[in-house]
This record gives sequence, structure tokens and C-alpha cells, in this order.
Amino acid sequence: MTDVIIREATESDIPAVVELSMMIVKLHVANLPLFTDDLKNLEEDYRKALTDDKKMLLVAESDAKVVGYSLLSFKTNPEFFQSRYREVLEVEEIGVNENYRRHGIARKLETEVEKIAHAGKINLLLANVYDFNQASQKLHENSGYKVLSRKYWKDLSNDKEEK
Repeated sequence: MTDVIIREATESDIPAVVELSMMIVKLHVANLPLFTDDLKNLEEDYRKALTDDKKMLLVAESDAKVVGYSLLSFKTNPEFFQSRYREVLEVEEIGVNENYRRHGIARKLETEVEKIAHAGKINLLLANVYDFNQASQKLHENSGYKVLSRKYWKDLSNDKEEK
């Protein structure tokens, strides 16, 4: 494996990012019944991220191919109105090709996220990590993230309506 370069994604990176994202989607579908793998707009969504000033798509490149990515979102903190941090950078997605894991690529992506936050004078990073995703939990904890809250869900789609 050659050195890993972290950079902003370009149009030509989108197919590789979609392929990596589908790996994450499969993990979510396998672990949570509320997820679907019917993601016909996925490619379009990543393309939009390239031009949206509130999003940033990073890729990790090694051996002349995209082997990891992270989708970021710049937000004014709506969730915690009492927070002293108004500007937030959220890691919406992060993923690394299975053949390139355990080489520090996700950590390099996280380091780049921190540099971007510092450059934008953003003092709060958020990441939404599901309970079943132990690898992502460990990555974020090792990167200095702390558990902030827990979200609960309940599927009512099969409930009978009472009249």
C-alpha cells in the first residue's frame, strides 16, 4: 500500500464513493430493519455534496484509487440550543474499503476533519454512530469523541389502526 492522500472529492471520485457507501448501507440494512438498500438517489446526493457549501466530501486515496471517504456537514447547531457551540461540523458518513482497513486510513480522515474544523473556527464535532457499529464507535472514541446522547426508535408500520 502506498501513502494515503486525503483530499476533497471530485466528480470522477463519485462512483468509488458510491461503491464504498453501499458497503456501509449493507451493514446498516443487516442490522436495522428500518434501513433500505433502495438508494436510487445516492450518486446524485454525493454529486450535490460537491457543490453544496454546507457539505464536504473527502476521499482517501492510495494505490491510485479511492479507498475511503467521509461526508461532512457544516451546521448551525439546531439540536442543542443551549450549547455554547453554535457552529458544528458533523461527520455524516465515514467508510474505508475492507481491503484497506487497519492501516489508519479512517484515523487520517478524522485528522483531516479536525483540521477543517480548526480552519473554520468550529469547536464542536459530531458523529452519529449506531449501536451495532462497534468499529465506528471505537474509531470515534479513539479520536477523542465522547458519547453525547442516545436516540431511540420504534417502528409503527405494522401496528393496526384502532377506530
